[in-house]
Amino acid sequence: MLSAAPVPIVFSDGSEYLFAPLNDRDTDTIDQWLQSHFIEVARKSLTATATPQEREETLLLAMREAQKINFLTMDGVESLATLNGMTFICWLSLRKNHPDVTQEQLREKLTNPANMECVNQAFARVNKKPGGNNALKKARAVLKKTRRRRNKKSTER
Repeated sequence: MLSAAPVPIVFSDGSEYLFAPLNDRDTDTIDQWLQSHFIEVARKSLTATATPQEREETLLLAMREAQKINFLTMDGVESLATLNGMTFICWLSLRKNHPDVTQEQLREKLTNPANMECVNQAFARVNKKPGGNNALKKARAVLKKTRRRRNKKSTER
């Protein structure tokens, strides 16, 4: 059972929020966001010269593959590790105690690496299960590995 108590989070600009734990409804919302995001990326990949058949095939394949993506799959974790993914998770958590906060406001804050780390720590603290949570630990480990891989690629450029 997760602690229902939110944890305080202070961004580098001094703004303070309460980071609430995610519930089952939130993880369902995250899964829906991930699946919609995957389909949207496929849709955007279609060029103006794509035939109707290519469009249909691409979207059908995207819809079928999107059903396999969720909060704990590798594709899901990698998508959530992006700025948009972290913004969405942060917004889901903060909106419970701060209904006026917008994703745009949070996206701007999360461009600062210190704020991104602050959110990661708050997420880990608020969603920690007493006695451990293997699924959450696995997701965090994959997320950490993905970030290291991205950082390594960016320094090699």
